[in-house]
Amino acid sequence: MSLSFDFATQDAIRFAVPLWLAGLGETVVQRSGVLNIGIEGMMLAGALTGWAVGVATGSAVLALLAAATAAMVLAALFALATLAFDADQVVCGTALNLVAVGATSVGFKWCQAAGYTARVAPAFPRLELNLPFDAFDQFPIAYATIALALLLHVYLRHTRWGVELTALGEYPAAAVAAGIRVRTRRFIAILFGGATAGLAGAYLSLMLTGQFGEHMTAGRGFLALAMVIFGRWQPPGLLLAGLFFGYLYAIQNALEVSRPAWLPAPQILQMMPYVCTLIVLAGLAGRTRSPAALGQPLERT
Repeated sequence: MSLSFDFATQDAIRFAVPLWLAGLGETVVQRSGVLNIGIEGMMLAGALTGWAVGVATGSAVLALLAAATAAMVLAALFALATLAFDADQVVCGTALNLVAVGATSVGFKWCQAAGYTARVAPAFPRLELNLPFDAFDQFPIAYATIALALLLHVYLRHTRWGVELTALGEYPAAAVAAGIRVRTRRFIAILFGGATAGLAGAYLSLMLTGQFGEHMTAGRGFLALAMVIFGRWQPPGLLLAGLFFGYLYAIQNALEVSRPAWLPAPQILQMMPYVCTLIVLAGLAGRTRSPAALGQPLERT
């Protein structure tokens, strides 16, 4: 069996897009000093809401807006607990994931009872770009995601607001002394992370698979968290990390479809991205430095 480079790259990008979206949002959140491990739950909420609204209305635009809004509602609840009440961020993120799993399972059963599964979700057109080195046939959101990564890189490195955002995660006390409204900025960052996670979920249900399935995110939210570390909290590094995982998913998918005789149990292939994550994280242990105030509540004065 052989995989062409073009095929592998095209598929890798398709699988990388939801990881890129979720990871870019989490990069901004963590650069502000907040650790949100509830990405998985936000992606699930976006996947179900986007699919349900898309099927009900037939509008791709409304589907994406609904997905982003649903995830932002969860993000706002997370922000309320962690910023207003100084609740533990890891505990709140874990609770959010558990609530989202249960809520989306119930919501999907309601959709099934309403006959949504017999209807077709809105179609998203692909856009082919003939670049000098290759031709890429992807959904427009893939190109928008790459552009967003580049814009975020410029924003974080070369704008005053970006530098201030970094200060929130490194030394929030100094940011407060400089007159920066730390909680407000962190709240905005969390909402942004929620919106991108919701869009990532909608991409899974509306573009990658065309349908919703319970637990369909399958740990991608946690992979996005790992990608932030792999990329050293920088958007360009996160793009490379996402492409790496995209190739793993593409190879896994191709092997499952072709099912060669030497193929082990499918469950072993499905473990591949997560095993690689553990190996890389173990190799990076002690070699990366997270924002100094990451996960720490802001001291009240």
